Order: sequence, then C-alpha cells, then structure tokens
Amino acid sequence: SYDFIKTHLFEIKAAFRKLALQWHPDKNPPEYKQEAQARFIEIYEAYAVLSNPQKRKQYDLVHFG
Repeated sequence: SYDFIKTHLFEIKAAFRKLALQWHPDKNPPEYKQEAQARFIEIYEAYAVLSNPQKRKQYDLVHFG
C-alpha cells in the first residue's frame, strides 16, 4: 500500500542521512578521509538506487531475478 511505501522511503532516507553524516569526508580525521570518501560514495549510490522506484526495480530484477 501507499503508506507502506511512504514509510519505507522515510526509513531509507533516515538511514541515508545517518550514514552520510557518519562517513562524510569532512567529518572524519585526515588519516581516514580517503576511506570515508569511498564509503560516502557507496552510501550515496545505494541511496540513489533505493530511493528511486525505477532504479530499484531494475536492481531487483538483475540481482534477484
């Protein structure tokens, strides 16, 4: 139902924000900046797929048949 989808998208957005703040390169010490940047990019790319219904459907088809 629509309420389930809306709740699901809200949870995805909340998790993205939490992880994005945790792994943002500017929020980490210089010695971890490269690792943080790589993780931040992974988090952003995952959010871009999960928050877009068309991209998510395509991902699900490729990975789960």
